[in-house]
Amino acid sequence: MESSTLPNEEVIKTTADIVAVASHVDNDHKSIEVVEKGVKVRRCSIYPNISCEDHMRTSEVGMKYIKGRFAAPVSIWTDPSGKEMFRKSGYRQPEAFLADVKDALGRVSGSRISKSDYDKQAIPLDEAEAAARDGKYRIAIDGFTKASQGSIETLRTSATTGLDSIKRTGQGLLARAKAALDSSRRDQARELLKLIESEFGALDCGREASALLKKLGEEKDTK
Repeated sequence: MESSTLPNEEVIKTTADIVAVASHVDNDHKSIEVVEKGVKVRRCSIYPNISCEDHMRTSEVGMKYIKGRFAAPVSIWTDPSGKEMFRKSGYRQPEAFLADVKDALGRVSGSRISKSDYDKQAIPLDEAEAAARDGKYRIAIDGFTKASQGSIETLRTSATTGLDSIKRTGQGLLARAKAALDSSRRDQARELLKLIESEFGALDCGREASALLKKLGEEKDTK
């Protein structure tokens, strides 16, 4: 199906608003090195667009619905809560797969979110979480802020939680800088304040750090 049904133009168009997970349980393979946006990264040799860690996670998803031996491929269709609605075993031609999509969508009630609307929040949220893990707080703040302004509540909540965590980190660094000032360790304080101003400039702690740096500069000029 990966070579014919899934790349089918009509299948791609019709499934744009569906969350599809490829759950390949063969984990006995190695990673490969590929170039993405000019940077060399390690990716899964079976699914070169994801990492082996992501592949492992998706295989675990499939095992929630399939136990023991089974014939591959098998398509499992679930509702938004993860409850299985139906499954189809064996290879599915594009026409049959499109019929499965129609059947699945017909069984799901309530409002739906388009992929484009979802991506407007999900992509900056993912980028923000990755940036936060790498200590790139300025980028993380921007991503969390964008994601927190969307209409999807679950993503908005995650973004707000991430932004609150960064605010606490910035406030903690600011407290250290103030402690250094109180102890006359001005060089240490200045370095911390520069970091806060640079990485947390969009937050209250960043603005306060900028004001303190300005004050330190004025005091230095008057000596």
